[in-house]
Amino acid sequence: MAQTTTRDAMPDIAPAPVQLPVPAPALDEILLAMDAVDAIRHEQASVARDLSEDERRADLVRRVRTQYAGQGIQVSDAMIEEAIRAQEAKRYVFVPPRDGLQVRLARLYVTRSRWARKAALAGVAAVGIAAVPIVSLHYVEEGRRSVASSAADEKDKVLPGRIAAMTEAVDREAREQEPKTKAAAFAQAARNALAAGDVTRARAELAAADRMLEELRVGYEVRILTRAKEASGFWRIPRDNPSARNYYLVVEAVGPNGPLPRRIRNEETGSIDTVVKWGVRVPDDVFEAVRRDKQDDGIISNTLVGTKQPGHLAIDWRMAVRDGAVTKWEPPPGPRSR
Repeated sequence: MAQTTTRDAMPDIAPAPVQLPVPAPALDEILLAMDAVDAIRHEQASVARDLSEDERRADLVRRVRTQYAGQGIQVSDAMIEEAIRAQEAKRYVFVPPRDGLQVRLARLYVTRSRWARKAALAGVAAVGIAAVPIVSLHYVEEGRRSVASSAADEKDKVLPGRIAAMTEAVDREAREQEPKTKAAAFAQAARNALAAGDVTRARAELAAADRMLEELRVGYEVRILTRAKEASGFWRIPRDNPSARNYYLVVEAVGPNGPLPRRIRNEETGSIDTVVKWGVRVPDDVFEAVRRDKQDDGIISNTLVGTKQPGHLAIDWRMAVRDGAVTKWEPPPGPRSR
């Protein structure tokens, strides 16, 4: 039932309004309004000659208010007036200082790192050619120490921190034990690699764990592709068994905002490809049921093959499927594709 609000009738005589003090506009609001004032002043320069000063000012206030209203921003007339006065007085405009001794000394101080380095190199050159290798070796050694320090930080601090953050995130978001078990395995493998000094392998273990965490967080439905001029299914002859047929339904992962790219292992090549559609292998009776459904009226009445919930890694299949998928296929026209 909709709620209604009953208000008392207004008295014949309203109480006198209380005048509250209006806070002064903030500096950043004034500066923002000054930008609008300056831009509109340039726009209206060609027509300002035909207006009086009061008319120009009123027109400027109106246009500033209209510009902000178009952006959904509420501004008060007081703030606009203050911005116009400040812009006219150039109160917040930077005026560069005149060139002089103080300005030149300030510039020397600001650029001291450049001219001091040049002066130091010139001094080294004056000492003699023999000093050049010493300076070069000094900088090379400094670079080596810096790289060694960064590598030590990554091994001792950065990567252990990432391992801990990854396991905490999986424990927090997993709704089943499988992701937690896999996260623990990734974490232990990364720690073992760090203990052996193999930072590269530790990074690889963490990268795989991050991909698992990304998959854990996403939710989608696996649906049969029904777009015009695209096959919804096909069959292929496996290379190792020419007398057999593998049947596939062409599917896509549909999230809240549309199709999602997925990492799918192609059983024919062994590669893992990132695709937006793939062929999932199904029994021949499931394939035939979908084919007959589509041939009946050109529409597949049930396109849902499976669902993937956030917090889980596995897809909950609603149709019977078999292990295996393909990411690339070029079925010839005819009965092989449907």
